[in-house]
Amino acid sequence: MVGRIPARSCASRTTGSRQYTARMFLRIYANCVSDEASSLALAIESALIHYEPSPAAAPRQSPSWMALMNTSRTIEQLEADPWAEPSSDAPDYVRRCFSLRRIPVGQLAARDLRVLIGQDIALSHLVPLALPLLKADALLEAEYYPGDLLAAAMRITSKFWEASPREHAELVAAAKQAEAKIGESDDPSLYRQITKDIAEFLSFGEIAR
Repeated sequence: MVGRIPARSCASRTTGSRQYTARMFLRIYANCVSDEASSLALAIESALIHYEPSPAAAPRQSPSWMALMNTSRTIEQLEADPWAEPSSDAPDYVRRCFSLRRIPVGQLAARDLRVLIGQDIALSHLVPLALPLLKADALLEAEYYPGDLLAAAMRITSKFWEASPREHAELVAAAKQAEAKIGESDDPSLYRQITKDIAEFLSFGEIAR
């Protein structure tokens, strides 16, 4: 069995290699410039020689979508993709989605998020808005029944979650929270459909990364 080099050893070798390359560049540079610039280059090289890297810190997490998104903008503006006006005989849900795409995302209610997410619309913008609501109340009744927002999120295809593992982990936590609440309920039969959805969602396990 082939062993693996410890992560810190790899980091040390990488750091050392980069220091060596920088030092060689500074040495060449020092031979090609004025005395003043040469002295500065040699001082920097000396500092690199005596540099001791600090212990590896925890990797910085990239900012969440929520932090990067301008919630005062509409889906149409965020996606730069205006829809054509629905025809007079278009289904109600199509007309509703059309209207909701023109509302600033920060003003969308839980029921609006449910219908849009259920139609796979602007998931990268709306899922970050839905997850805090589910964290606060996994069985939130957005419009029709307790847990309907959670159900809509759990029906999102795995392709989306493969690109969003952190958000998927948050949804798994919400699903488990809902499952625990249902277990503590006086009448779990009231949650028959959402219980089935949760069991199916959790049965898939971890999303491949």
